[in-house]
Amino acid sequence: MKLMELLDTLSYGEDYVKKQALEKEIKECYDEDLSLFYASKRIRKILSETAQSEGEEKICNRLTSKLSIIEEKLEEGVTMSNTYRKLQSKSLMDDCRALAEKVASSRKVDVKKSNTYSKVVATTSYFVKNYIDENASLEESRNLAFNHLVKEENSDIEEILS
Repeated sequence: MKLMELLDTLSYGEDYVKKQALEKEIKECYDEDLSLFYASKRIRKILSETAQSEGEEKICNRLTSKLSIIEEKLEEGVTMSNTYRKLQSKSLMDDCRALAEKVASSRKVDVKKSNTYSKVVATTSYFVKNYIDENASLEESRNLAFNHLVKEENSDIEEILS
C-alpha cells in the first residue's frame, strides 16, 4: 500500500478508498470519444489477479473473446443485426450463468473467487444490457451471497459510468 493510499484510508475510510480505486479501474476501460466501455479489458485485469481452475478459465476466455469481437465491431461502427445481437447476448449470459454455477457448486467457499467472478459477471451483464441487448436478463445463481455481490458491483458500474 502506498503512503497516500494509507493516508486516504485513515482520513476518509476504507470504503471511500475502495470506491475511488473501483472508479479509476472502470474509467481506465472507458473510451469517452466512442462512449464505449471495454468490458473485456476490465475482465482480463480482474482475472489476472486470481488463480482459476481449468473449467473457470475456459468460460472466462470464451467470455473475453466474445466481448472483444463485439467491442471491435462497435468500435468500427459496424451495424449488427437484431438476431446477431440477441444471439450474442444469450451466449454471453449463458456463460455468466455457467460461471455463477461453478461458484455455487464449489464445495468450499472461496471468498476471493466469489468476489472476482461476481465482478466478471456484473461487468459482462452491464456491457450486454448497455451495448448489445437492453432486454437481456441475468439468471440468478443459487448462491445468494454471489447474487448480492453481482448486484452491488453492477450498481457501482452503473453509478460510475452514468
